[in-house]
Amino acid sequence: MQKCLGRQTVLSQIYRYEQEGIIGLEDKSRSGAPAKADGNYIEQLRKAVSTDPHDLGYCFSVWSVDRLQKHLIRQTGIELAPNYMNELMKRHGIVHRRPKHDLSDRQQPEEVDEKKQLLDFLKKTQ
Repeated sequence: MQKCLGRQTVLSQIYRYEQEGIIGLEDKSRSGAPAKADGNYIEQLRKAVSTDPHDLGYCFSVWSVDRLQKHLIRQTGIELAPNYMNELMKRHGIVHRRPKHDLSDRQQPEEVDEKKQLLDFLKKTQ
């Protein structure tokens, strides 16, 4: 399958050939923009995910990608799109999960033991 080239592309190739010869037609490395999410950014992301948001002064207890993104803008000044942030987390194995909440701190230990014994008894009698 042949690739169609635009007029400007053909003229550029001819110009490069005339200036540099056959070597001028080789693909050259392109610099591109430097990555925004460098090692420091990834480290800050890991640190945030492993920290309870309450400890950082937030009024929520669970991280979301949007919340992490906004937190890291404050920390690093680097703004990444939430979709890219999610991709970045996957690439680096960074996982944020919802915590498992239970009511153990509100339970009376004596009552818990009593109910467990009752449950064990009922299981045996059936």
